[in-house]
Amino acid sequence: MPSLLTIASYSTLAFLITLFAIVAWRLARLHTFRALLPGARSRLVAISTLIVAIAYSVQVLRNPNSLPDVSKTLLALLAVSNAIYLAPEISSLFSRIAKIPDSRRSP
Repeated sequence: MPSLLTIASYSTLAFLITLFAIVAWRLARLHTFRALLPGARSRLVAISTLIVAIAYSVQVLRNPNSLPDVSKTLLALLAVSNAIYLAPEISSLFSRIAKIPDSRRSP
């Protein structure tokens, strides 16, 4: 009789494979990745996140007994892609703040 840990491992693996198959099927039906994420910055963040997730999953599959450390390269990839995404947003926020009139100034 298989142990509870073995049953849980196979159940988790089956769930993840099914989830991956559903997401892949849905993406295939969109015909283009651009329909899913309309902005180039959004696509960059999504693609870099997928790359990091796949790379980390490969590390976990190589050593399933413990969770590996995230490499500095993967963290740098995420940091750069998120910085590229957030830079125009922050710039826009600061320009809107600069346009707010200061109520402490006298007319």
